[in-house]
Amino acid sequence: MLVAKWRGIRGNGVDKEMDAVSDIHRAVDSSPTLRNKKDLIMSFVESVSAAGDIDEEWRHHVATQRAAELDGIIADEGLKPVETRQFVESAFRDGALPTTGTAITRIL
Repeated sequence: MLVAKWRGIRGNGVDKEMDAVSDIHRAVDSSPTLRNKKDLIMSFVESVSAAGDIDEEWRHHVATQRAAELDGIIADEGLKPVETRQFVESAFRDGALPTTGTAITRIL
């Protein structure tokens, strides 16, 4: 809701825009659930378009960021790209990381 409000007042004065961004910062900082996602949320706020569905833009932004971070991890750690992506997708789908079996050794 705050992002929609911010988007609605963009271009209507720097003070109003700064107030809206401050509201978003305060909301994120006051939520234990959102605090660890602050960088992701604020990068989304900076990239949101003037029109379009905010929920759709959010999903796209999260997917793009997740892919970029995973690519960075794969490159930094020298992991097998296809196997690592499959491992991560399975972990997200299942809601857990496998702790037994050969899943980890396949990505190394």
